Amino acid sequence: MPRRPAPALAPAAGLLLAGLLCGGGVWAARVNKHKPWLEPTYHGIVTENDNTVLLDPPLIALDKDAPLRFAESFEVTVTKEGEICGFKIHGQNVPFDAVVVDKSTGEGIIRSKEKLDCELQKDYTFTIQAYDCGKGPDGTGVKKSHKATVHIQVNDVNEYAPVFKEKSYKATVTEGRQYDSILRVEAVDADCSPQFSQICSYEIVTPDMPFAVDKDGYIRNTEKLNYGKERQYKLSITAYDCGKKRATEDVLVKISIKPTCTPGWQGWSNRVEYEPGTGALAVFPNIHLETCDEPVASVQAIVELETSHIGKGCDRDTYSEKSLHRLCGAAAGTAELLPSPSSSLNWTIGLPTDNGHDSDQVFEFNGTQAVRIPDGVVSINPKEPFTISVWMRHGPFGRKKETIVCSSDKTDMNRHHYSLYIHGCRLIFLLRQDPSEEKKYKPAEFHWKLNQVCDEEWHHFVLNVELPSVTLYVDGVSHEPFSVTEDYPLHPSKLDTQLVVGACWQEYSGVESDNDTEPVTVASAGGDLHMTQFFRGNLAGLTVRSGKLADKKVIDCLYTCKEGLDLQVPEESRGVQIRASPSQSVLTLEGDDIGELDKAMQHLSYLNSRQFPTPGIRRLRITSTVKCFNEATACIEVPTVEGYVMVLQPEEPKISLSGIHHFARAASEFESSEGVFLFPELRIISTITREVEPEGDGPEDPTVQESLVSEEVVHDLDTCEVTVEGEELNPEQESLEVDAGRLQQKGIEVSGSDLGVVLRGVNTMASYEEVLHLLRYRNWHTSSLLDRKFKLICSELNGRYLSNEFKVEVNVIHTANPVEHANHMAAQPQFVHPEHRSFVDLSGHNLANPHPFAVVPSTATVVIVVCVSFLVFMIILGVFRIRAAHQRTMRDQDTGKENEMDWDDSALTITVNPMETYEDQHSSEEEEEEEELQRMLPGLSLTETVQPGPSMASYLPKEDVKWPPVLPPPVGPPALDPNLLVSAPGNPAGFGQHLPEVLPSPEPLAQALPPASEQLLPDLLISPHMLPLTDLEIKFQYRGRPPHALTISNPQGCRIFYSQLEATQEQVELFGPVSLEQVRFPSPEDIPSDKQRFYTNQLLDVLDRGLILQLQGQDLYAIRLCQCKVFWSGPCASTHGLSPNPIQREVKTKLFSLEQFLNDLILFQKGRTNTPPPIEIFFCFGEEWPDQKPREKKLITVQVVPVAARLLLEMFSGELSWSADSIRLQISNPDLKDHMVEQFKELHHIWQAQQQLQSVAQAPPVAGLGAGQGPWPMHPVAMQ
Repeated sequence: MPRRPAPALAPAAGLLLAGLLCGGGVWAARVNKHKPWLEPTYHGIVTENDNTVLLDPPLIALDKDAPLRFAESFEVTVTKEGEICGFKIHGQNVPFDAVVVDKSTGEGIIRSKEKLDCELQKDYTFTIQAYDCGKGPDGTGVKKSHKATVHIQVNDVNEYAPVFKEKSYKATVTEGRQYDSILRVEAVDADCSPQFSQICSYEIVTPDMPFAVDKDGYIRNTEKLNYGKERQYKLSITAYDCGKKRATEDVLVKISIKPTCTPGWQGWSNRVEYEPGTGALAVFPNIHLETCDEPVASVQAIVELETSHIGKGCDRDTYSEKSLHRLCGAAAGTAELLPSPSSSLNWTIGLPTDNGHDSDQVFEFNGTQAVRIPDGVVSINPKEPFTISVWMRHGPFGRKKETIVCSSDKTDMNRHHYSLYIHGCRLIFLLRQDPSEEKKYKPAEFHWKLNQVCDEEWHHFVLNVELPSVTLYVDGVSHEPFSVTEDYPLHPSKLDTQLVVGACWQEYSGVESDNDTEPVTVASAGGDLHMTQFFRGNLAGLTVRSGKLADKKVIDCLYTCKEGLDLQVPEESRGVQIRASPSQSVLTLEGDDIGELDKAMQHLSYLNSRQFPTPGIRRLRITSTVKCFNEATACIEVPTVEGYVMVLQPEEPKISLSGIHHFARAASEFESSEGVFLFPELRIISTITREVEPEGDGPEDPTVQESLVSEEVVHDLDTCEVTVEGEELNPEQESLEVDAGRLQQKGIEVSGSDLGVVLRGVNTMASYEEVLHLLRYRNWHTSSLLDRKFKLICSELNGRYLSNEFKVEVNVIHTANPVEHANHMAAQPQFVHPEHRSFVDLSGHNLANPHPFAVVPSTATVVIVVCVSFLVFMIILGVFRIRAAHQRTMRDQDTGKENEMDWDDSALTITVNPMETYEDQHSSEEEEEEEELQRMLPGLSLTETVQPGPSMASYLPKEDVKWPPVLPPPVGPPALDPNLLVSAPGNPAGFGQHLPEVLPSPEPLAQALPPASEQLLPDLLISPHMLPLTDLEIKFQYRGRPPHALTISNPQGCRIFYSQLEATQEQVELFGPVSLEQVRFPSPEDIPSDKQRFYTNQLLDVLDRGLILQLQGQDLYAIRLCQCKVFWSGPCASTHGLSPNPIQREVKTKLFSLEQFLNDLILFQKGRTNTPPPIEIFFCFGEEWPDQKPREKKLITVQVVPVAARLLLEMFSGELSWSADSIRLQISNPDLKDHMVEQFKELHHIWQAQQQLQSVAQAPPVAGLGAGQGPWPMHPVAMQ
């Protein structure tokens, strides 16, 4: 610090001093009588990391005792008075000290004792004192100045760089919007001064970003962002302080782009599958409402279940209306006016019905139909209460009167006694008072104006009539009439009445009726009877019950749906208000907390309590209203959600009736009062068949097989009908009787007619068993009766599920005088055929109460003996001729075949039922020849020896292919056509009649046969089991890709798989025999679509074990080992393209039969069928097939064609007949298969000869079709 010059002495003092010196005197000692003096305040600046303080003003202490400076040059002894010896700083922890630079002048400096840090403390304040050196040499009498205040500010150095507050920043924006500010980045600087601690600018380091940042760190987008172009941007941003120092580390900013926010429900599926019998099913388990951050005040969601197309408005039990009334607890006495048509209740047979609602009996009235109810079905007394109940769907809307039910005069007059009809949207009930009533006006016509009458929807109407009041219930809700009209009682008459449904019975009288203001239409001259006021719409369940009103509980029970929406609100969602419609088809949810509303919606479920619900679609709709704060109307438009619940087809029960179906009783039992019990051992069971999937949620265990399991189920029955077959019952001599007390106890009603009896009422199968056990047949004139046949059918749900037809035949045993027939064979007791047996028991017959001397009449005995003898004779003759022909054929083949197997006829089993009757069946000779050819062709065999030739597997990657393959000998006799073993019913001699033509006598055949090399009946075709299907054409197809084709030739078959694992001998159970041709699926890597390639790989990953195609004789089988499900179609498929056809896992499935193919090919050649037999076997992996989708849309498909079948089909269908003019054919030398084709050609000519009714021995020579022998010029070049 530069020193300030000492102040000059005053002129007067100088003169005085000079005078004294000139006078020669000496300066006497001075006294230290003044204090040093300092400025009152000092301000200083010091830079951090420096120790020198710049003060303003400079630190100088003045003392009046100080001598003159210029006197020092004289030899004068100067004392210490006036000198400044030091400075003293006062304050705690002051990091400064003060030092004297010049004692005489009092100049000093302040410096820091340590390094200062502005960031720790920016300024300091303390006090300072100066003290002089005192007086005398020893410095006694030191005086101090006053305390001066010192303010020192520490100047900052830009030593710190900016640092961001966060390590990274994230933000999400919606596409298509321009934001003023998306987010703010903020950095700080640790420097203490405003210059270096403030951030003056930010900068985006990442180039080409559609964003900008301002000096305060706010980021905005410079253009509208597109979610499809970029879903997230990553920016690097730096900061600068005002000293231009850059942040040491840049910060990462992630800005995510989301699609344009659309308010609405999210996380729901438009299809929900409901498995019958599984209880409640959550329909929206993951649903939530997106409001796009709008301030929502309340939300209302209305969930509707559309079931109007199911049954009568929703799924209900489809029992008869009378049964439903009983199930709901209604009292007995209900009369059903529109019952299901049957033999006893037949007046609704002519009405059109709507059978599309799962056996729910609905009758259609189109304005021209009506039914007359028979007399005695129902009777109404106006003095007593009664109830009318009906399901109605009225439409289309009309302005004329339309009658639902009407009771009017049958003849002469047109008076309506009571009627229920519609006029516009009004429902009107008319009830005229009885003539015996008091002659005064009383309420007679009751009017209701209801929208339900004309909205063309199903509604349930119940009318409780108890005069003078009438109450109407519509869908369980009561309605009082808005208008009541009074009328006078009817005039007395003796006319009968006619009850009609769907119109009114009316006789034309030339005048208007007393109840109808419309003119009556003239039917014809003379006033013929006719109908009027026809109803248009649908009616069901029309019942009338006299004597008692319907209870409200019964009405609710009849209307209640078996399906609907259910919501069990969780505890945390109690803030949501819920309202439900009576039918549980509409739920309204309202709340102000979106989270709670979401939870409530996620618990909403569909429930169908029927054991066998109606399958099909139930549409769902969610309509929402969202209100925001300070807005009265909806502020957000939420789109309507539309989906559906698919109720799957329930496992259909199979109702089985079993027991004794054939027995005999003595005539006396039929004539007794008890009669004969028709179903003494009847058993009724019901089973369902379902596929059992492997348990567990993990991967499917390859050792666990899928299987079909049949299990017994328990359900009710509602009808069992016993009908007589043959002549109707004659009530004068026979009847069917039931135990009326037991029926009443079980609540089962019975109705009878000449056709039989019908039991009705919902009850258990055990109850119906018990009742049917007691059903008796009586006949009190059995002299001309030999037998009687009955048929029993039971059903559930109004005929939706029917049982098998259980037939019972009862024979009458007539007794004779034992003396007259003592030498005859004793009467055979009753014979019993339990339905579950597959054989006929001929060991004897057991009568319940056999007469000790009962015998079969002599005539019957003679007939039976003659028939049995003739049948046995024909059987012996047929067996003899078969064996003779077989031995003759074996002799002919001994020289040309070594391994031919003999036919063992010990397997021939013929079961004869002596009680069975046959009807003669005659056919023309031409039909017999066709049947002979059809039976003959699969039984032909080959004697010609053919040398092995090249295999057809020309491009199969296999080194050693043997042809023909060595097959293991078949077990048991060769397969024979069943038609050769079992004669047709009714023609016991038919078995032997065909044999002579198939197997002629040895001599003519031997003479007619050419040498072995030219034999017309090739051995290869005589024995189909010797024709191996070793060649299979396999074509792999991935969706939209070119097919990969190859041909395999292996006597065992092949395994189609996709894996790197090779089959070994130790892993036969996993991968099948190693002898199979191993065919790997092509690689899917050339599939261009990523999604398709992903799903294809998903299926290929579970094809390690593969699909085995096993060749066994003439048949081709499939065995699925892989986890991937495989569906197929082909010649042996049972579904015929109607529904998916799966191959069960590790179950041998027959795909192709050459024997059946040859039979079908012959029928096609004869013109008996329009299309050739199919030969293609089509596999679909991992997707159902057949279904509605074309096979080109499937991910993985494989087509397999037996080569032998293809060659046969092409040869017989003429597809090989090409025009060969000027064609240079390239033909190889014949191999075994070529020889086989030649043999089939010979077979074709033989068949043509048979068609022309020529014998085999006279068949013309077969013309060869080799090169140069055809009808077209060919050039046999390049023959190899």
